[in-house]
Amino acid sequence: METRKIAFLGAGGTVFAKNVLGDCMVTPSLAQAEFALYDIDPERLKDSATMLETLNRNMNGSRAPVVAATTAAKPLPAPPML
Repeated sequence: METRKIAFLGAGGTVFAKNVLGDCMVTPSLAQAEFALYDIDPERLKDSATMLETLNRNMNGSRAPVVAATTAAKPLPAPPML
């Protein structure tokens, strides 16, 4: 199975992130995807990451890795050069 990664930019909007990413997490084909959160506000990002980790633990059996960053380099690595 190929590894999937969902990058969510502006993840500090916790309620919106919960609705969108929670739906993704319970979709069977995305249940093991990596969820990469990005926001410039570290406190709001921390709140969203905590919320998503809780959803992952309670609804998804902790199958999806959750990564949070305040710089886009980690959630969005440079594409391979052709």
